[in-house]
Amino acid sequence: MWIAGDVAAWRAPAPMRDVVVLDDRRALGLAVLSTLVTFDLATGAVTTQHVDFSNGGRPTRLVRAGGRIIAYGQVGKAAAAWSVDPATLAITPLPLAEPAAAGAAGLLTLAVSPDGAQVLTCSDDR
Repeated sequence: MWIAGDVAAWRAPAPMRDVVVLDDRRALGLAVLSTLVTFDLATGAVTTQHVDFSNGGRPTRLVRAGGRIIAYGQVGKAAAAWSVDPATLAITPLPLAEPAAAGAAGLLTLAVSPDGAQVLTCSDDR
């Protein structure tokens, strides 16, 4: 188990939007300007990679959903989601279901069910 303070603090190369722990050795962060950052929790090593989220995508959140990592944000004013491969940092756009209710103006967030099988999104358009 990793506990903060066991190793020297790791330094993010840019302001971070979100960070998720992948396993007991690694964390994945989402920095500004579409940059993914991996943190080695044992050594403090930090690696960055600029990622093309397609069509000007602006992800703002990262979540674990079962065995997947999902980035969530917007393309223009429309909600968008991407699957992130934590090994290669490859990005794959994910289709979003049609909205079940009216959008929530000014809110862009998501939640994952405890079993990771369902993802609930909330945004201006869904």
